[in-house]
Amino acid sequence: MSQVSKLLAFRPFTTADASLLGAWLAAAGLGVPPGVKVLSWADRLIQDPNISCWVAQQGPHTTGFLRLDTGPDLQAELTLIVAPGCRRTGIGGRILEQALKQARARGLRKILAVVAHSNEDALAFFQDAGFDRSEGQTPQHVHLHRLVHCGERQPPLEIQP
Repeated sequence: MSQVSKLLAFRPFTTADASLLGAWLAAAGLGVPPGVKVLSWADRLIQDPNISCWVAQQGPHTTGFLRLDTGPDLQAELTLIVAPGCRRTGIGGRILEQALKQARARGLRKILAVVAHSNEDALAFFQDAGFDRSEGQTPQHVHLHRLVHCGERQPPLEIQP
């Protein structure tokens, strides 16, 4: 693990993070939906009890973002963004560790990442991290999932309710 990723800390997302996050989302091809005010969108992230968001910090610098949007089926859609200029330093892996930790704490059974077909780096990252492409796809996106389990080093078990 690099020295950079060892110094990573997480804090809750605030409306003060909205402008920076909006720029990162737009650069990743995700963006805030047209016509939505940035602050009302950020307020929704904070106020919705089904959405949990964190910002990764390295000292005073914001280096990443994590969102888990949980549905009634105990699955959550994951958004994971590493700041441009901080990629390939181990930060993405640390953010994913935080996502899995939070998912376990909430009793979730699966997390889902929706990635653009053209985002080869993100597709490779998620597949290397144990995500499976079997959830399907749309013309623009691949849906990848990973089971959440209690043991951090144990292989996931598929248990049907």
